[in-house]
Amino acid sequence: MKTPFKGLTNFSTFVVLYTAFSLCANTVLSEVNKFSILEEFKVGEMKKLILHETPKALSEEVFYKPNGDPVILESFSESLTLVNFWATWCAPCLKEMPSLSNLQKIKGGKNFNVVTIATMRNSPKSVDKFFEKMSIDNLIKYQDPKGHLARSLKVAGLPLTILINRDSKEVARFIGDADWSSPQAVKLLEKAIEIVAREVKKDNTFTYVDEVALNRIMINENSKSFLTKQVDIENKEGHFESYKRLVNRLQEMISAVSPEYRYAKSLASTVLDTALHQHFLGNHFKNLTNCTKESPATFLADLVRKTIA
Repeated sequence: MKTPFKGLTNFSTFVVLYTAFSLCANTVLSEVNKFSILEEFKVGEMKKLILHETPKALSEEVFYKPNGDPVILESFSESLTLVNFWATWCAPCLKEMPSLSNLQKIKGGKNFNVVTIATMRNSPKSVDKFFEKMSIDNLIKYQDPKGHLARSLKVAGLPLTILINRDSKEVARFIGDADWSSPQAVKLLEKAIEIVAREVKKDNTFTYVDEVALNRIMINENSKSFLTKQVDIENKEGHFESYKRLVNRLQEMISAVSPEYRYAKSLASTVLDTALHQHFLGNHFKNLTNCTKESPATFLADLVRKTIA
């Protein structure tokens, strides 16, 4: 069988790799994410945004959720993520925090989220007190208590904000405070969201990858990667590690929203597989699905919301 990756013959391997790129089989490869187009949207204080010519690898240093559980930046790879490093003792940080909260209210969702990380000397009580004072209830209070993550990312001063794409790469950096809910900032981020959420299209610049063919094969052939006699052997060899990480991340998100829901992992794996199946039905059996004019993501969001309500 001819595959869109030259030389890649293990079908299940590339299925898993592709699954890891996108939760809903709507892949945008890092080479296709041309964030350089954002240069023309750098107006006002957004002129200080530093766009990297080549996306930069993220640190694997852990930071912590409010309950003390460790997390890494790669955990946010399902969406474009604006990560802000701040501190309770940093006056400019406190000034810009309400705008980050407002940005999350305006644009937060499937394709974009704001993550704020209090780094170095910040007691949980001081973070709680500040969020309560500013009536901020839509941002999770992540902490980097010893500054290991900040130092690994060469954060020399606060506040500092980085933009992460869905390939878990840093694509831009902003040093200093900003009004992140200003029209200029929102317009720039809307364009960035459009880049990561856009439809998969063929890019002839990279002849070794046919994104459209890869997307089509993933939808049509997904189940065949599991329904084989060798599935247990392939699982032991690690072929499905990326797939399992995706399920686990989605399960963590469901559990965070509804800790009492008992079947978070089952729901997570169902959502992932159903997304691909609904795309398949929409392409070949249109009378068996409602996802012909609307994205399966809309159906799945409704399903999850009502299931865990």
